[in-house]
Amino acid sequence: MRQRKYTLPRHTNLANQGPRLGAFLVDMAIALAISLGLIFFCFRYIFKGKVDPLQKKMDEMRLASNLFIEDNGVITYYSTKADNLQFKNGIEYFYTVYIPVVDENHDKPAKLKDGTEVNKAEYFTVEWFNKEVLQIEGNGASFFEYQKDGENELKDKPAIVIDESSELTNKFLQSAWAQANYDLNHLESFKKVNNEHGFYSSLEVVLGSIIGCSLTYILVPYLFKNGVTLGKKAFGLCLATSDGYTIKNHQLFMRMMPLAVVILSMLIPIWSRIVVALITYMILLLVTFAISMSSPKRASIHDLVARTIVVDARTSTLFNDSTEEEIYIANEDGIPLEETARGEEPDIKYEKY
Repeated sequence: MRQRKYTLPRHTNLANQGPRLGAFLVDMAIALAISLGLIFFCFRYIFKGKVDPLQKKMDEMRLASNLFIEDNGVITYYSTKADNLQFKNGIEYFYTVYIPVVDENHDKPAKLKDGTEVNKAEYFTVEWFNKEVLQIEGNGASFFEYQKDGENELKDKPAIVIDESSELTNKFLQSAWAQANYDLNHLESFKKVNNEHGFYSSLEVVLGSIIGCSLTYILVPYLFKNGVTLGKKAFGLCLATSDGYTIKNHQLFMRMMPLAVVILSMLIPIWSRIVVALITYMILLLVTFAISMSSPKRASIHDLVARTIVVDARTSTLFNDSTEEEIYIANEDGIPLEETARGEEPDIKYEKY
C-alpha cells in the first residue's frame, strides 16, 4: 500500500470518511435546529422593534411607487390579464412621477442610451417611457402599438394595436415591470432603508447561527473532551492535534473560524446576502470535501486552520505529549523507563501505512 508522508503515535488511527460524513450530518442537523430555534423564537422578537418599522416603510415606498398594490393586506403587483391597463399606468407613474420626486439626484442630467444628456424634467415623460422602457414609438395614446410578427413576437416598431387584455401584452409588461422594480431597488432612498432592514434581518440569522454552531462545535466538545461532538460520539470519533496528541481548547475555536467567516458574510449590505452566504457555504463544503479526500491526513479546511485531525476514538489512545506517550509505550513494551530515549521520536513512533 502507498506509504503516508507523515507519522502518528502508535495508538492513533485516522477516522474513515464514512463515519466522518455521518458525524458531520448529525452535527449539522443539530446546529441547524438550535440556530433556527434561536432565530424564530428569540432573536425574531428581540429585533422586532427594528425590523417591523423598516419593513413597513419599505412597503409604503413600494406602494407609493405605484409598482405595487395592496390586496387583502398583501403587497403584490399588477400581473393579471385584467390589470394590464393599470399595470402599464403603474410603470408609467413610477418613471414619470415617482422617480423625479424621490430620486436624490433628480436635478442632475440623465444620460440617454445614445450618450445624450438631458434634463430629467424633460427626460421622464410619456414619450421617454414609450421609447426607453417599452421600447416603442408613440405618444401617450399609443402605449400598445407594436409590430406583430405572426402571433407571438413583439417588435419595437408601431404597426397594429394589440388588445390590452392579451396575455402577450401582459408578458411584455412583466418584463418592463421587472426592470422598473430593479430601478426602484437601486434608488438611494429605497436602498438605504432596504439595506438597514436587511442588516437587522441578517443579524437575527447571524447571531442564531453563531450561538447554535458555538454550542454544537465548541461547548459540547469542551464538555466531552477531545473535541467530541454529539455526532462524533455517535460514530466513535474524536479530535487530535495534527501530530496525534490531545487537542487544546483554543483549537476548538480555530476549527470554527472558516464557518464563522461564512456566517458573518450575511451582514454584507447586498440584496441577496443570505443566498450569497449559503452559496459560499456550499462551495466551502465542496472544497473541504475535495481537500479531505486528497490529504494524507484526511484534513478539511478547518482542520488545516486549527492543525487538527479526526481520529477513531475506539481504536486510538491519545496522549497529552510525547513524554506521556513514551512512558505508556515503554510500559507496554516492557522496556525499563531508564532505557527509553526520552523525546526521541524514532524510539517511540513508527510510520503509518
